[in-house]
Amino acid sequence: MTPMLIGFLVVVGAVLQGLIPSVPFLGEAKAPVLLGIVLYFALMRNPAPAFSTAVVAGLFLDLLGQGRIGFSILCFLIIAWVVNESREHLFGRRWSTHMMLGVFGSAFMVFSLYLLNVIDGTLILPFTGMLAKAYGTMLLALITVPIVFKIIDWMHRGLGIRVKVREM
Repeated sequence: MTPMLIGFLVVVGAVLQGLIPSVPFLGEAKAPVLLGIVLYFALMRNPAPAFSTAVVAGLFLDLLGQGRIGFSILCFLIIAWVVNESREHLFGRRWSTHMMLGVFGSAFMVFSLYLLNVIDGTLILPFTGMLAKAYGTMLLALITVPIVFKIIDWMHRGLGIRVKVREM
């Protein structure tokens, strides 16, 4: 059931991320829906679903973007690995945890994708433009990631999938 749910969520997340318009005054930032999905599975599940979600979501994000295929996969895998390794120390059902992970994850994504694309020569964006996009993406992650967590958790409960997490 979990692979089908991951596939469904990533496809719906990619469609939403592609359809939700970017915010011009926040550096053309888009809502990080796929990041929220990756963070959920990295925090709530074992490594196998977390890493498979990271690879599939990274592939979809690369197909939506203008960089090379593989950059987003690498970034999502790093985020999934770090969060999955430290999930025993985090409170999985707290909104504050979701918001913090969204902010740090989105900042890492924007900075690392900027760096990889500049090194590769596929993107010419001024540093200040990247800072504006990072700021906007972090603000949107404060809103988007907890909502994505809540929706996926609701779907898990509706399908009868038990998720054990550390709670306070």
